[in-house]
Amino acid sequence: MKIDELAQRLDQFAYDFDPYGYMDSVEDRDTGFVQVREDLVSGDTEGIRSFLQEAIEDMEPDDELFEEASSLLDELDSYGRSDRRASVLDSIRQAEGMSSIRTADNKKMAPEPER
Repeated sequence: MKIDELAQRLDQFAYDFDPYGYMDSVEDRDTGFVQVREDLVSGDTEGIRSFLQEAIEDMEPDDELFEEASSLLDELDSYGRSDRRASVLDSIRQAEGMSSIRTADNKKMAPEPER
């Protein structure tokens, strides 16, 4: 899932779960989305994770938002793992000049053009 899609879903969930609390914490919907996206980009997701876990604890399993919160928490965890893998690969590529690094699908990476 792309970062913008995840940020949009997280922002929408926060609004659906507690619209009054949401509007008290941000100026408008665009600002809410930007804040969530910035947290994802920076890797500062502990607040988002805590919010989702608390929401899950507060809901009954048959609540219509329960499954969405659980799904978002799983996707947030997946995003965090893939983000860490990407940063490790980037570090290796820089250190090795991408000489023979292969991706998970075993395709050889092309070297970056010299600048």
